[in-house]
Amino acid sequence: PMPGFFSTQMFNILKKLIRPAVARSARSRHQRWTQRSVVPAEVMESRVVLSSVSVDGGTLLFEADAGEVDDVSVSALDDSTLVIDTGGDVITLLGGAAGNPDFQLSAGDTVLTVNVANAALTGSEFQLGSEDDSLTVASLPQALSLTADGGAGSDVLDATTALQGVVFVGGGGGDTLLGG
Repeated sequence: PMPGFFSTQMFNILKKLIRPAVARSARSRHQRWTQRSVVPAEVMESRVVLSSVSVDGGTLLFEADAGEVDDVSVSALDDSTLVIDTGGDVITLLGGAAGNPDFQLSAGDTVLTVNVANAALTGSEFQLGSEDDSLTVASLPQALSLTADGGAGSDVLDATTALQGVVFVGGGGGDTLLGG
């Protein structure tokens, strides 16, 4: 009887000693796992969403900044010079337009002047985005065509003073398309 009693008593003593250690160990593993799996969040600085201009073959591609109301105007200084004014939105030059001396930014990078003849451009495409945007085409260099897609939103695409033909696609929303 003594060995059985001793075994049971010893088992109960060991159980009391081991159980808190096992519970502490399990909590410790959980706490370590939880601490490793939590990634601290960083506060992001505010970002300026940019309009972009790139070149694909002989076509200038303008994409307005996403999620912002855009007011873009296009005009020709002469038969070889195109001016794009975003009304205050910064333009980023990408691809073949970046670093190309025929693409000059001014007015805090919100106005782009393009030497169409030197850049060998024959077409231009404007994508305005998802807000209530406007595009005014006052004039174009003779050799340059223009296609514009207003995208979603109630857009105003106006070419009433342009002498060249343009192609406007209103997109979704109640758009106003004006031609001359």
